[in-house]
Amino acid sequence: MKEYIFHMDAGNLILKPKLDMKKIYIELSSRCNLDCPMCFKNTFTDPEGFMTKKTFDKIIEDLRNFPEMEHVIFGVLENAQ
Repeated sequence: MKEYIFHMDAGNLILKPKLDMKKIYIELSSRCNLDCPMCFKNTFTDPEGFMTKKTFDKIIEDLRNFPEMEHVIFGVLENAQ
């Protein structure tokens, strides 16, 4: 398993992630024609759009690294334009 080391002023932070993710929610689009005041998407500065096939394929490929994965949920807004 890969180890991540971050060098900091006060010492090193070493992360050893465990690949035990069981559920993932994937939004295929950042587009929405709603204007909900409490939505976190109101803070986004990137242009809205759809996930590329290359990104989608990479996510699906990387999911193979999570042997305990039980649920993959795809979110798509019906009103996305």
